[in-house]
Amino acid sequence: MTGARRKAAGRGWSDRASVGIAALAVAWFVLPVFAEPFAWGSTRDWGYFSFMEEVTRKSVVEYRQFPLWNPYYFGGAEHLANPQTTVLSPTTLLTLGFGTALGLKLGVLLFAGLGASGMGRLARLLGADVAGSCVAGLMYGCSGWFAQHVGGGHWGFAAVGIYPWVGWLYLRGLERRSRFVVAALLGAWVACHWGVYTLPWLFMVLLVIAAGEAIRARSAAPLAWLALLWLATAGLAAVRLLPVLEYVRRFPRHAVENDRLGLHDMARLFLARHTERRVAGLGWEWPEYGNYIGWAPMALLLLGLWAGFQRKAVLWSGAAIFLALALGDWGSASPWGILRGLPLLGYLRVPSRYTLPALFFMAPIAGLTWTWLAAAARRRWPAAGAGRWMGLAALAVVASIVADPMLFNRRQFEQSFHLPAPTDEVSPDFEQRRGDPVRMYAYPRANQGSVLGLEESPLPLAPGLWIDGGPQHLLALPEGAAAERSGWSPNLIRFRVDTPVENLLVLNQSYRDGWRAGGKGVVVEPREGLLAVRLPPGVREVVLRYRPPSVLIGLGISMLTAVILAVWTVRSRFRRERSP
Repeated sequence: MTGARRKAAGRGWSDRASVGIAALAVAWFVLPVFAEPFAWGSTRDWGYFSFMEEVTRKSVVEYRQFPLWNPYYFGGAEHLANPQTTVLSPTTLLTLGFGTALGLKLGVLLFAGLGASGMGRLARLLGADVAGSCVAGLMYGCSGWFAQHVGGGHWGFAAVGIYPWVGWLYLRGLERRSRFVVAALLGAWVACHWGVYTLPWLFMVLLVIAAGEAIRARSAAPLAWLALLWLATAGLAAVRLLPVLEYVRRFPRHAVENDRLGLHDMARLFLARHTERRVAGLGWEWPEYGNYIGWAPMALLLLGLWAGFQRKAVLWSGAAIFLALALGDWGSASPWGILRGLPLLGYLRVPSRYTLPALFFMAPIAGLTWTWLAAAARRRWPAAGAGRWMGLAALAVVASIVADPMLFNRRQFEQSFHLPAPTDEVSPDFEQRRGDPVRMYAYPRANQGSVLGLEESPLPLAPGLWIDGGPQHLLALPEGAAAERSGWSPNLIRFRVDTPVENLLVLNQSYRDGWRAGGKGVVVEPREGLLAVRLPPGVREVVLRYRPPSVLIGLGISMLTAVILAVWTVRSRFRRERSP
């Protein structure tokens, strides 16, 4: 065996070992969430998102309905349109198939795996060797940011695990255009899995990458393809985005955000093994700041200022841009102040969250720096035995990430799921109860609505709601008239009504203008914030359906976009097959 082959063989075993360690480490990283597989979310945020997922599961599995309306809190409210739901995310299939409690845990594992594998693939594309790609993948997919936010219950933020795959597909799509379709599908996944922060962040990250590619190619084509990718993503996700935009316009969140960090705070975010929730001098609790990356990756990042590798300027520029945003409110001319003035971005809170997009660029820098170091060492010591030592060094770097930042950060998942499954008595007919905001997740199973609840958006509470007993509907003129509820489900309610005079049927449920009722002379209207139906005299069946126009318009746009992309994909493949 020649010296070159011996060196390649030496790297082969270490490469396979690095990949194996990294794959096992990802599963080990999130293993604490499976300590009680069927336990429910025990933090405030996990309780909220468990509730939302259970509403989706119940609507689809038990009522065979698309989850447009949530009758289980605040007297009824929008569900698909709520920005914090994940109705159309593929991870909903996990909660539908395995139940809410276990399905959410499997989703956490899925997103951690996607983040690590996708960043590893992206780092390889950028020029990292196998060990360097493992370093990058573990830094990003199993970051302190992911553990702090997802471990505490920010389920929507888990979709950042999709970013590296979209970035990889975008760069590969510049050579093979059909990959843009897959990138758009993944972008739509981000939009449907919460998407409030994650979708703008995704395209901010891609804008940095596209600008770098445009400069490298001395062409505006990468920016043009990014614009098309955004249009395709928005088109595919229109069935989700249009209702969300309508919801945000109707119930705007007015948040004053003046948090800011100093450079010493930024260093603490990445290097402090902090365990307390409150931190003196900071406006939010520590989980909004912590992103511990460990000393070995930090050393690689510092060396990366000197190392030479492809796209170095773009990667460092991306990291610098998002770190500058994470510094927060240092005046209207600061990056954060400028961002807050842009359309649709002013509602994004907590500047320290931008350390995640910064990490998107920092992780491949660390991996590429390791690759540069390894290549320099092989040139300096070309003997066959040096390859074996470098293989051991690669394993040591990967193991140091597992033993330091991953070991520390995975503790955040120990708090996530500890509550037993709800066993409340089930009401034979749906009814509104006062409820308990901390136990919202229990009410869908009990066939009850919790009028009191947790919600970031300022949802109105109808003054006419009556709770804790009594009929769930009434007639304004009950004498000689009768109304019987003959069917109930979240999106559809049936009544059999007999009234000798024009009457008003009032439901103990919040009014929204998406509710419709068919029939001549039948009109849906609000009454003290409640859903009401004005009825002409006579005997009739009244069928109320919730069908907001924004969903139907969005569905049409999504279907049209899907058809266009399918035709374009088929034509592109046909042209490739015919080309010599």
